[in-house]
Amino acid sequence: MTQCHRRADYDPIIATAWASRRFTKRLLRDPAAAMARLGIAPPPGVTVRVIADTARTCCLVLPAPPAEGVSLSAQLMTVAGGVPRAAILLSGFDRIVIRAWSDPDFKRLLLADAAAAFARLDIVPPAGISFSVVEDSAGINHLVLPPPPPKEVEFSEEAGGWVNHVARWLALISGPFAS
Repeated sequence: MTQCHRRADYDPIIATAWASRRFTKRLLRDPAAAMARLGIAPPPGVTVRVIADTARTCCLVLPAPPAEGVSLSAQLMTVAGGVPRAAILLSGFDRIVIRAWSDPDFKRLLLADAAAAFARLDIVPPAGISFSVVEDSAGINHLVLPPPPPKEVEFSEEAGGWVNHVARWLALISGPFAS
């Protein structure tokens, strides 16, 4: 069984969820069992919680603060589970995370009222999208399922990043969860 050590390791899960409503329901109900069906496991001692974004909602995952000796920018590069969409929608995503890591009062506000926290940093989220924030820890990783792309969207190699990786997985899926 493959263990997820980097956030990109979760891309096949997202791809399968996009391809199959049945798998998505299973994943939301019992992440460990659904992941096991794909031959994927979280790191030992880590529980995965799954959250589904919609067209009008976006969950921002606040990663655990960096370990001693790890730079803030290096830690930000390991973030995933909803971050690609949140980072695209919020141009100040890195400022939000760094401020939450360094200011406990801001972190409490962010977890309780994302819009108020964004306003404190003069970050204006896109109109019509509400944000929620969850926090990863040493024992809990959050996996945010972005809404599936429209069927007419084609992914090109020029697009780069996680989108191509997920698109390649979508093309390969023909397994037991096909809708």
